Order: sequence, then structure tokens, then C-alpha cells
Amino acid sequence: MKPISRIVISFQPKENIINNNLIIPQIEIFIRMSEHKIEDLEKLFGEVKENLSKWKKENSFETPINLKIIPMKGKFEVNI
Repeated sequence: MKPISRIVISFQPKENIINNNLIIPQIEIFIRMSEHKIEDLEKLFGEVKENLSKWKKENSFETPINLKIIPMKGKFEVNI
């Protein structure tokens, strides 16, 4: 798998506030990256999922996490 030069992760907790306590029923993680940098989407998804699961276990983090990896096709330039 090619090294990833840039990855954009959008962390969007869905939250409820009950009696001044923050309750987070689930966390949504969206990863958008260039389609041409993904050699094997299933393998990439499995690696991210495995690392998230490992982190949750090591930190006793019980909130469910929903994961989406979205390959993007497009072109952009900066500093024109």
C-alpha cells in the first residue's frame, strides 16, 4: 500500500445533553482520500477498523464508532 501523504478525518459526534451531562451515543468518522491513493479499499478499511478497535479496548472506550472511507475523484491546486 502506498504511503498516505494527507488524510482528512472529520470527527462528528452525535450528542445529546441530559441533565447537564453530555451523552454521546455514537461517533461518526468519515475519511475522505484520493481514489488513486487507495490500492485496496477493503484492506485499508480493515486496517483502520482494527486500529480503532485496538484503541477502544486499550482505553476502555465503549461508545460505538461508525466508520466511512470515501474515495474521492477530483483535482485541485493550491497557491495559484
